[in-house]
Amino acid sequence: MTRRARHARTSPGGWPLDDAEKERLRRRRREVRVFVAGSINVDIMLYLDEWPAQDTAATVSGARIAMGGHAGNCAEAFAGLETPCYVSGAVGTDDYGRMAVSHLENRGVKTDFIARMEGENTGTVYIPVCGKEHRLLLHRGANNGHRGAVLDQAASVNADALIVFDPSRHVIDRFIADIRSAQAHRPMTVWSPASVNMDRETLNALLPHIDWLIVNSGEHDMINNILGRQSESIRGLNLAVTKGEAGSAARYEGDWFEAPAFSAPVVDCVGAGDAFMAGFVLGLQAGLSVETALVVGNRSGAFAVQTEGARTRLKNIDEFLNMDAVFLR
Repeated sequence: MTRRARHARTSPGGWPLDDAEKERLRRRRREVRVFVAGSINVDIMLYLDEWPAQDTAATVSGARIAMGGHAGNCAEAFAGLETPCYVSGAVGTDDYGRMAVSHLENRGVKTDFIARMEGENTGTVYIPVCGKEHRLLLHRGANNGHRGAVLDQAASVNADALIVFDPSRHVIDRFIADIRSAQAHRPMTVWSPASVNMDRETLNALLPHIDWLIVNSGEHDMINNILGRQSESIRGLNLAVTKGEAGSAARYEGDWFEAPAFSAPVVDCVGAGDAFMAGFVLGLQAGLSVETALVVGNRSGAFAVQTEGARTRLKNIDEFLNMDAVFLR
C-alpha cells in the first residue's frame, strides 16, 4: 500500500449508513441496470467431517445439489437487493441446464442472453466442504461454448454496470477487442477473473481498459506474481479485494480503504465473494463513497455465508438494510 489505509466509519451498531444513504440505496436499487457475464453452474456439495489423508478415503456425511456459477450467484445477489439484472452465459439442454435457468427466472433475473448449448453438459462443480474450508472441482461444460458479445449485449439493455467473471476464452477475446475500441459512453466495467484466463497476455490487454478489478486475496496474489507488483497494468488500477473474515479493501484513485467483515452465523462461505460484488457495485452505482460501498459489499457477503450453497438467502432490500449485525473486531 502506498498510503495508509483508511477504515470505513462504523457506528456502535456496526452499520454505518445514515438515513440519506439508505434512501439512496432504496431509490437506486430499482433504477440501476446490471449486466453479468460468466459461468452458470450446478454445484454438488459434499460435506466431510475431515479431509482424507493421501491414498485414504473420507466418509461424506451429507450431499446436496445447489445452483452456482459466479455469474448466477452474483445475479441472484442483485435479485436479493431488488436490482434489475441480466445474465449472459451458457448452459446445456440437459436437466441441470433447465434447473439453472428456471431458478434464476424464479428469482427475477433476466435470462434472455443465456445460450442453450445442444449436446453439452451444463457446468458442474463438485465442492467438498469440511468446516470452514472448501475445494472446487470444476467441469466447465457448456460455459466453454459461451460466445456472447457481452459489451454489445449490455449496451442493448442500457446497462449501467457490466460485470465479467469467468466466461469462455472466446468471450474474453471479444470483450478485450470491444472494450479497447469502445467509445466513452459505456457501462462501468468490472472484471473478476476467478482464476480463469489470468495469463500475462490477457491481464496486460484487459486491465488498462476496465473501471474496476475485483478479486479475492488469493487471486490478488496470483496477479501480482504473474505481472509483478510494479506492473504498469496494476499501478493506478481501481481495485477491490475480499479477504474473508478480515473484511475487504479497495484502492481508488491512489488511496486505500478497508472495511471489517460482519459477524454472521457461517453455514458455508461458497459464493460470498459473488454476493460482495453485488453489494459493492450497487453501492458505487448509488453514489456512496468507496469505503461505504465496501461495507455494503461486506454486508451482502454476510447473507451468503448464512445458507448452504453459493446463493444468498437475502430476499429484499428491507431485510438487507435492517439486518441486526455487528462488525468483527
